[in-house]
Amino acid sequence: MKHTIGILTILLFLCPVLQAKIPIWFEGAAALTLDDPNQLNIEGSVLLDLSQKLQIRAKLVNLDLLHDVSFSAGTRLGFDLLLHFPTRGKYALYGVGGFGLFTMKDYTSFSMDAGIGVQLSSYSKLKPFLEALVDIYTTSYSGTSSDNVALILRAGVRFR
Repeated sequence: MKHTIGILTILLFLCPVLQAKIPIWFEGAAALTLDDPNQLNIEGSVLLDLSQKLQIRAKLVNLDLLHDVSFSAGTRLGFDLLLHFPTRGKYALYGVGGFGLFTMKDYTSFSMDAGIGVQLSSYSKLKPFLEALVDIYTTSYSGTSSDNVALILRAGVRFR
């Protein structure tokens, strides 16, 4: 955890330098998970352009606003791939797929998600987006496990 916070701090100070060399986007989003119980999160992520059509996203920070308000930074392992479809106009469609792993003491959660998103591409350095994802996940707590499916609606903005 200390290493993650240190790395994030260094990245924040180096952002102007990194932006000149590495094709990085930052993302802030609100995510509503329709499940039992529902969840509302504020998330911070970083995206790396692998090509013109492919990006990889890593979630860095998460603020859970419902139930027991909690904040986590760098404690979840998870990545999404974003595949952008060829489109014309100011809206860009893309597919999303990924996984997540979270462990803490007796609790473990593993998830896989897939969905579709749309990004407003009229602006060069600021891109609002919407996503709808199906999340299939399994949780285990003290030897008892359960499998679930949830719908996640995300809205936010990407910026350089």
